[in-house]
Amino acid sequence: MKLHNLEENLSRNAEAIFWAAYLLIPLFTGLLAYNWLPHEAYSPDRDELIASHEVSDGEKTGTVHDAWKDKKTGTIYTISDFEEHRRSESRRMAYTWFGYGIIGCAFFAFRQSRLAGRKYVVSFTQAMAVNIVIALFTYFTNEATNNRIIQ
Repeated sequence: MKLHNLEENLSRNAEAIFWAAYLLIPLFTGLLAYNWLPHEAYSPDRDELIASHEVSDGEKTGTVHDAWKDKKTGTIYTISDFEEHRRSESRRMAYTWFGYGIIGCAFFAFRQSRLAGRKYVVSFTQAMAVNIVIALFTYFTNEATNNRIIQ
């Protein structure tokens, strides 16, 4: 009986450690973050604004920087220069979030099968449904931003 209790305590600690690491790794590594190209975004310290326009969704209004010039080199950048990169990042982020989510789904399903007595496949399928929704949300959120900015 004592061995079972020890196993259960170690198991709970392992679970807490896993979920802490699972959540902290992307924060400290940038694994799930957008990969910006140099000069992809206007920076008032580094660039001179050439053109911009306002975008409103009915409640909020914001400024979209359409063209800017590097103060040091004089190179002019436009938002359309980075359109292909933004689209590829939308896809990459969706794949990365989905792939990283599979790790969490597998661990969640394993823990459910061990502690709650649920079938692994049922728990994994339910977790994957959530994972798919999150990956699609990531993709469509980035694509919506791309479409709004490039118009």
